[in-house]
Amino acid sequence: MKNRTLYASLIGINAYESNVPPLYGCIIDILNIDAFLREFCAQQRLLDYQPKYFLSPNENGERAITSYQKTLGKTLDYESPTFNNVTNSAFEHLAKADDDRRDICLFYFSGHGYSSSDIPAEFADRRLETLVLKDSRSTSRDLRDKEMSYLLHRTLKDKPNVHCLVITDCCHGGGVTRGAKTGRRSVNGSDSGAKLEDFLGYSEHFFIKSNGTITFPFADYVHLAACRPEQLAVDTMNGGRFSNALVALLRSGGSICSYRDIIQRLGATVSLNLTSQTPMAVASRDWKLDRSFLGEGLLPYHPSFELHYNSQRRRWQLNAGLIHGLVPSNDLGKTLVQVEWKADAKQSITLEVGEVAMALSVVEGPDLDLLDVANKTYRAILVNLAIQQKKLDCSELDQRSRMSLLETYEAGRYHFVKPIIETSEAWDFKVNLKGNQYELEGFPYLMPRRDASNFMHTVESIGRWDYTLALNSTNSIFREDDFAFRVESVVGGDQKRMHSTDLSDNKILHIRPTQEIKLGYKDGCNPMFRFSISLNRESDLPSCYVAALYFDSLFGIYEKLIKADSQYLEKGDKVFLKYEENLDGSYEDICLEVDDAFGRSGIEEVREYLRILVSTDPIQNLAFFQQKSLTTEEKETMRSSIPAKPGKLRGYERWTAFDFSIRIFRPLPHTNHFNS
Repeated sequence: MKNRTLYASLIGINAYESNVPPLYGCIIDILNIDAFLREFCAQQRLLDYQPKYFLSPNENGERAITSYQKTLGKTLDYESPTFNNVTNSAFEHLAKADDDRRDICLFYFSGHGYSSSDIPAEFADRRLETLVLKDSRSTSRDLRDKEMSYLLHRTLKDKPNVHCLVITDCCHGGGVTRGAKTGRRSVNGSDSGAKLEDFLGYSEHFFIKSNGTITFPFADYVHLAACRPEQLAVDTMNGGRFSNALVALLRSGGSICSYRDIIQRLGATVSLNLTSQTPMAVASRDWKLDRSFLGEGLLPYHPSFELHYNSQRRRWQLNAGLIHGLVPSNDLGKTLVQVEWKADAKQSITLEVGEVAMALSVVEGPDLDLLDVANKTYRAILVNLAIQQKKLDCSELDQRSRMSLLETYEAGRYHFVKPIIETSEAWDFKVNLKGNQYELEGFPYLMPRRDASNFMHTVESIGRWDYTLALNSTNSIFREDDFAFRVESVVGGDQKRMHSTDLSDNKILHIRPTQEIKLGYKDGCNPMFRFSISLNRESDLPSCYVAALYFDSLFGIYEKLIKADSQYLEKGDKVFLKYEENLDGSYEDICLEVDDAFGRSGIEEVREYLRILVSTDPIQNLAFFQQKSLTTEEKETMRSSIPAKPGKLRGYERWTAFDFSIRIFRPLPHTNHFNS
């Protein structure tokens, strides 16, 4: 049986010919999505990855490519993104997709976009959206939206089983398939004089005149765009706002989401304060937006860890440990990781996790000899975790729905939740059918799911949230008294000093992990708080490293409140939590929100958790924990956490965690006053 293949044409243009202003983040966009796709495809059982690159870097892009090539360990070959290369070579590459194998093709464009009304009068929409290619304004012209339709139709003709995705991160991108430097990915000038006979596809009779109007067939594909046709897309030195948010979402569980869910989740992340940028998704048929990213039959993306050879100790080590939730193999089972790489063909080995330290694990197995000790690093993904899984009761489902969940579980990698069908077993979660959708009992604010894999992802996220919150060191060198934790409520930017753990009326206090932080909405404003960590004067500790995880009430886990270069804490200094607003800087005011779905379910308050991690060493790989909040029409009832059993610890551990419970009150719409 031949593997399926993902054919990707990836186009990034920083440097343009003529007087077109340069961009700065487009090359980074392409490298980021390429890195994700490489990892994602390597984790699939029968999916190969065949990318083709069309890049035009400037100085910023050259630096990014050089760094990326070092990571890959090989040279990145690419063609120039000229009109001729894109309209021919890029689509010829996608046309290799085989219908019988149910291949996948991806067209990703990051660059300038353009919009004009200079279009043949016979087109009904009277707008022309274009992709501005490297030589568009010198020796060639833009690639027009109607021409994109033709090229996609030609590529996908007679291939109903090929899944095609188009992604455009450019201004006016929402119409392009029918049509720090910080700036907008839009260019002035024009693609003027557009005559119908000059359009690609005209000589092939793609465009049909009827009753004075031009019509043409639509190809079967899904299109994700950075903004609506009338809007502008933001570019920065670190990549496009849309592309950065998309890759972050895919890496934190979004690969299992439908296109409709993806675009809804990106909406809040991408929206700007001053300029509207609303991502959008379109498809030839609306129901196709309910398909999963890159189509069905694919495993969810799992974060990977670095595996390297320690030549001094002559062993293979994983750069993850107890602090990341790993446990050694024990009576509950084996903790296993899978290492995959490509030589002439995809190869993989499965290794067992033996000794586990704070941030380091040793792997064992007879296949270790297959790894090259001269290779700097491999990537390993977790395939089994030796813990007690929470149980999902499926006993009351009909046979077809029950089998669909069980088959999804067996085909995927679910570490924290396991479906059961025996009514005599104690269970942690229970699933019912609501119409033809799976619904989690006791969670009326979570959106029911029609697809079994999406539902299992929902329950797995809750199980993972519980498990991660329960992780801690039971025998640490760090004590609560070593630290001073300071919390301060902020409403409208004004600060008022008060005196208790109730922060609903703007207060500042020193707090211990055993105390609850109470926050509430006031005069319609969201609650905000500031939080800092310092070492007590009486502590014997001269310094340490600190990090943070935030567990929200929709089972999301956020890990960027303390950047890696801000983790070091010395006596006399403070480390503040800071929310990173993607590309717009960071803020010490942490804004919280109670989702509307709680109010619709009659729930006035929710509980969230702030975890402060401390260690003698830098705390790395916290991105492993990151997961997006679940989609609502509903949500939450916190369940008790069952601590993991990491086995015996020798001596004192060099890390620990301090947890702070945050209770947020939001009056229901009918409530006339605030009462905490």
